[in-house]
Amino acid sequence: GCTQNCHNSVGSYNCSCSNGYDLSSDNHTCVDINECARIHNGGCDHICTNSNGSYYCTCHDGYVLISDNSSCADIDECLIDNGGCTQTCNNSAGSYNCSCLSGYELASDNHTCTDVNECKQFHNGGCDHICTNTVGDFQCTCYEGYVLTDDNSTCADVDECLDKNGRCSQICNNTAGSYQCYCENGYRLDRDNHTCYDIDECHTDNGGCTQSCNNTAGSYQCYCEGGYKLISDEHTCIDIDECKLHNDGCEHMCTNTNGSYQCSCHDGYVLKTDNSSCTDVDECKDENGGCAQTCKNFPGSYACSCLSGFKLMIDNHTCSDINECRTHNGKCAHLCTNSNGSYDCSCRPGYVLNADKHGCTDIDECLDNNGGCTQTCNNTAGSYQCYCFSGYYLASDNHTCDDVNECDVSNGDCEHSCVNSDGSYHCTCHNGYVLENDSFSCADVVECQTDNGGCTQMCNNTIGSYYCSCLNGYELTSNNHICIDVQECTIRTHNCSQQCNELSGGFECSCFVGYQLLEDKITCEDIDECAEFDGGCQHYCNNTDGGYYCTCEDHYKLNKDGHNCTRLSWLDELPWLRILEAGCLFLILFIAGCGIALCLLRRMWLKSDLSSEKSSISIPMKVIQKDGSFKYKKLESDTSISDTNADEQKRS
Repeated sequence: GCTQNCHNSVGSYNCSCSNGYDLSSDNHTCVDINECARIHNGGCDHICTNSNGSYYCTCHDGYVLISDNSSCADIDECLIDNGGCTQTCNNSAGSYNCSCLSGYELASDNHTCTDVNECKQFHNGGCDHICTNTVGDFQCTCYEGYVLTDDNSTCADVDECLDKNGRCSQICNNTAGSYQCYCENGYRLDRDNHTCYDIDECHTDNGGCTQSCNNTAGSYQCYCEGGYKLISDEHTCIDIDECKLHNDGCEHMCTNTNGSYQCSCHDGYVLKTDNSSCTDVDECKDENGGCAQTCKNFPGSYACSCLSGFKLMIDNHTCSDINECRTHNGKCAHLCTNSNGSYDCSCRPGYVLNADKHGCTDIDECLDNNGGCTQTCNNTAGSYQCYCFSGYYLASDNHTCDDVNECDVSNGDCEHSCVNSDGSYHCTCHNGYVLENDSFSCADVVECQTDNGGCTQMCNNTIGSYYCSCLNGYELTSNNHICIDVQECTIRTHNCSQQCNELSGGFECSCFVGYQLLEDKITCEDIDECAEFDGGCQHYCNNTDGGYYCTCEDHYKLNKDGHNCTRLSWLDELPWLRILEAGCLFLILFIAGCGIALCLLRRMWLKSDLSSEKSSISIPMKVIQKDGSFKYKKLESDTSISDTNADEQKRS
C-alpha cells in the first residue's frame, strides 16, 4: 500500500519516500515537498519553480543562472553585438541602455544614433552667415568679402582697400562684404574694374573747344589760333578786334576781320602797298575797290557785291555772313554751327554725323567693350544701359552685375537645403530623401523597395531612413542587416522543464522517457503507465515519478521479467518451519548416536532447503528510472533492499 518504498519488518512493514517527498499522515502516501516554500525560496536568487520530487531555479530577464544552479549573474548585453547600439552601450543590473557621442542623438528605437543638425536646431548653429552641418558636428563660413573671427561663428567685413589699395590704381572704397574702385576726374575705370586710364576729352567733340584741343593727363586744354583769344569759359575762341587799338595804323579806315584786321580808304581811294596808306585808284583794281568780295568798277565809282553765303552790308563794301542756322536750323538734325560764309552741322553726345553732313546716327556704345557692362548692354537713342541676367542685380556703378543669393529669401522655397551658385541656386535634400520633380520638395526614399534594403528578413522604412528586423527566433548581427538563429537552448532562454531541442528560428521542448509534454509545449508531467493495461503487470502496477514497478498478490512472487508473478511453493508458505529447524539444531546436540547422524543429515537437507527458500521469498521489484533505464531490487526477508545491478537499456 506504499506509494513509493515499502520496507518489511518482523511481523510488520513500513513505507518511505524518495528524496523530494514526505510521508503523509496515512504513513503510505508520498506527497511532493515544495522546496520553494520551505527553504528560503529553495536557495534561488530569483525565481524558484517547484516540480514533482524536486525544484529548479530561474532568473529574471537580463540575468543568467550560473553553475551552482541557484545564483543569478547579470548578463552584460553590451558584450554581444554592442547590445545593438550603434555607438555606446552602457550595461546595468539586469538591463542596459544605449547612448550617443557628442553631435548625435538617440533615435526612437533607443539603439540608433543619428546626426544632430545643429544648423536647424540652434538658430543657424549660431553662425552669422552660412552654417554647414557635418556628421557629428557643424561648421560656420562667411559670404565672400567676410572673414570668420576667432569665435568661429561671427563674420567680420574684410577691408580689401587695406591690402595694396584693393589693387585699385586710384581710389578704393570699401563696402560691406566687398569694395569698389573709382577714378579721379579725367580718368575712366577699365574693364578689369581696377585700372584707371586717361580720358582723351579731345577725342569727343574736340573737348568742346571751338578751335584747338590739347589732351593732358587727367584733363585737357583749349587753345586759339592767331587773332583769337580764349574767353572765360576756357573753351570758346573769339576774334581780337585789332582796329580798336589806334585803328591799328590804317590811314583811313580799319576794318576788323576774323582773326585779323584790314585797312581801307574812303571812296575813290585805294590802299597802297603798305596796306595802311590810301591813294585814289580804280577801286576795283586796287583791292577790289574795297569790296569784301566782288567789285564792279564804274566811272568815278564802283559797286561791291558778295559771294554766295554772304550778303552786302549797308556800307556797300562789306559782305556779311548769312547765318543759315536761323532758317530751319540749316537743315541740321541736331546742332547747327554758323561759320563765315557757311555753316556746320554737329550732333549731340551719343550720335555721329552722317555722310550728308546734316543727319545724325546714334552711336552704339555697346559695340565698344560692351559699353563697360559686365553682362548685357542695351543701346538707347544717344546713350546705353547695362542689364543683368536672371539671378544677378546691377551694382551702384550701373555697370557691374553682382550675384543674387536666392537662398537668403525663404530658403529659396527649398524644403530642405538651398545651395546658392553664381547667378542661380538649387535645392538639395537630407540623406534618405530625394528631390521631387518640382525641384523644391523632398520625398522620403523607400530603401526597402530596392533589394529589401539589404535586409535578410524584414525591412522597415522610416522617414528619411530604414532599419532591418528579424522574425521570432532570430536576431540581428552587428551589421544590422543579417538575421541569425537564436540558440535558445544554449543561452537557457527556453523555459523547457526537461529537454530543449534547437530548431531553425526557434526551439522545441521534449521530455525524458516516462514523461509527456503538456499543451503548453514546455512542461513535462509523469506518464501513469499503470493507467494503460496496468503497465503490463500481471497483478499490481505501482506508478512512480518517471517510471513504475509491478508487485504480486499474496502467495505470489515477481518473476525476473518484472511483470509476471509465480505462485509460492508450500514450503515457501510455512514460515514456522524455519523456527523448528533452528530448534532442532540445538536438540540434536544432545541426542547421541544415530540421532546425531540423523540430525546432521536433516541439517544438511534443511540448509539446502533454506537457500532455496531464501530465493523463493525474495520479491523482485523492477523500478524504471527518470533517465529511461530500469533496475531490479529484491525485498529480502530481513526487509533490506539490494540492487541486482541489472540495468537495462531505455525503453522506447
